[in-house]
Amino acid sequence: MLNRYVSLGACLCLIASVTALGQSNQGTGYVFELPGAGTSGSQFQGFIYNGGFLSPDIPSTTGPLGTSQIIPKPDGSKFYVLGNGGLETFDPTFTKQPGAVNGITGSVCVATITPDGKYLLVGAAATCGQSTSSALYILDTSTDTILTNTVPALTGGIIGFAVSPDSSTAWMLTDSPSSPSVT
Repeated sequence: MLNRYVSLGACLCLIASVTALGQSNQGTGYVFELPGAGTSGSQFQGFIYNGGFLSPDIPSTTGPLGTSQIIPKPDGSKFYVLGNGGLETFDPTFTKQPGAVNGITGSVCVATITPDGKYLLVGAAATCGQSTSSALYILDTSTDTILTNTVPALTGGIIGFAVSPDSSTAWMLTDSPSSPSVT
């Protein structure tokens, strides 16, 4: 009977140790203050999500005009900042990397990164929203170059993406004046 309690105690200690190890720091989380899409602002600042919020941990930084979204690589090695004025990359200290991502035609409307961090999916159009045509760009995040894109011009504006957890499949939601669709 005593051995049962010792075994139970040992198992509970082992489970507690594994649980504590599994909950180790998974990285830094941020809350950003952004000017928003459609504005002429380009300044943004960030706070560590469980910090004091009295002064920014990431001081005011300049991104593209209308900065509206910040997308981190899952490993925290790079951040993509999306705005009306395009797409720019920043390192983990939020120092802007040289130049914007080149080769995207039109305004960057929406973007998402695959869970494995290998690809950034970008939807661009002449005007964001309900557009007559748009383009899909797939960027290799290790080089920030656009991969050869065999997807022809799309009817309607790209308004969202969904990516499978294993990064093997992506879905794109387009919104055209006549018929929204998922591709």
